[in-house]
Amino acid sequence: MNINGLKLNVDVVDILDVYAEALHEKNCLISAKDTLIVELQGELSEEKRISSCRLRAISDLEIEVEKLKTENEKLKRLKEASEEVKKIMEDIKEHSCI
Repeated sequence: MNINGLKLNVDVVDILDVYAEALHEKNCLISAKDTLIVELQGELSEEKRISSCRLRAISDLEIEVEKLKTENEKLKRLKEASEEVKKIMEDIKEHSCI
């Protein structure tokens, strides 16, 4: 076989053809790998965004829980004070002559 004026053995041409096919396959695999990496980076970015939102929500919930605990303590004190007032009012009724 003659290529550009060079006489080549058919076996060499076959080897070069196989080598070219192997390079093509390698390039296809590299392209697929690059595509996969880009997709995985996108997914990772989305996971980071979701995690950030969840952390922010957890932080907000912790603040709300503390507010509710404080409010609960205030309500407990008010209930205790109300019960004390009821007792005082009952004592007044028992001791009054009206």
